[in-house]
This record gives sequence, C-alpha cells and structure tokens, in this order.
Amino acid sequence: RAAGATGIELVVGKAGPLVLVILAQMAVVFVTSTWLFGYRVNGSLVALVLLLTGVALCVVALGVLVVSLFRTLDQAMVLGNMGGMVMAGFGGALAPTSTLPGWAQAIAHVTPTYWGIEGLRSVSLDGAGVIDVAPGLGVMALFTVACVLVATLRFRPTDTKVGAT
Repeated sequence: RAAGATGIELVVGKAGPLVLVILAQMAVVFVTSTWLFGYRVNGSLVALVLLLTGVALCVVALGVLVVSLFRTLDQAMVLGNMGGMVMAGFGGALAPTSTLPGWAQAIAHVTPTYWGIEGLRSVSLDGAGVIDVAPGLGVMALFTVACVLVATLRFRPTDTKVGAT
C-alpha cells in the first residue's frame, strides 16, 4: 500500500509467487515418486505440466477469492480449508468418485478437483495427451476465471483484514 501499487498489482504480487511455490511442491512430489516408487508418465509431459499448472492456478484463485470475500483472515482460513476439503471429497481426492452416491458423482463433475485428478490419472496410466485432457483444462480455466472475476469485483486494497492468522 505504501508503494502506491494498484489492487491488481497487489494481488498478482502476492498470488503469483504462490503459483510457483505450488508448482515447485508438485515437482518435488513427482520427482520423488519417480525416484522412490518408479512412477512414470505414460502420456504427454506437456499435458502433465498443463494439468499441474491448471491445478496450481485454481488453488491460488480460490484462495484469492476467499480472502476477498471475508473481513477476517480467520474466517477466510476456515472457509478455505472447509471448501478445499469438500471439493477434495467430491472431486475424488479422498476416495474414487465411483464409490460416491449418485448425487455426489454429479457434483464431482463441476469441481476442478475432479478434472485435475481425472487428467492426472489419464496422463499417468492411459497415455493421454493434451487433446484428451482439454475438457478438464477448460473446466479448471473456467473455475479460475470465475474466482478471479468475483475476487476482482470484491477486492478493495483499502480493506484491512483483522484477526490473529
């Protein structure tokens, strides 16, 4: 704020490095999995990188949205954690979506988690390429754009967040 940065510059400056951190974390997971467990990608490496980038952008966009909506960081943390767990559950990160009730399977298809996991599975196991994962990339892009749009409409650089977090 003291530097006179615009709201968008503040958000990009805070959120941009987080995308890189998430990508670095995922790179460590994949490299370690390759080394320890013999993981290998049967499909396109480009598709894998696009999927991982899409997941990182979704996570950060959701975080920016949540922070923009709440007055306190504590509220944002609670809702962000709850929302993340719900999307993980519906999206298949905690159990295969095929084991969920029918109504939950229907909800799964609107979560970016589902598309990210399905894309990673198909690239890893089925030899999928970029064209094969394009629908999932599209859903993740729409989710990211929607989060950014709402956060942009709501974000005020003059808002002060209160709380212990």
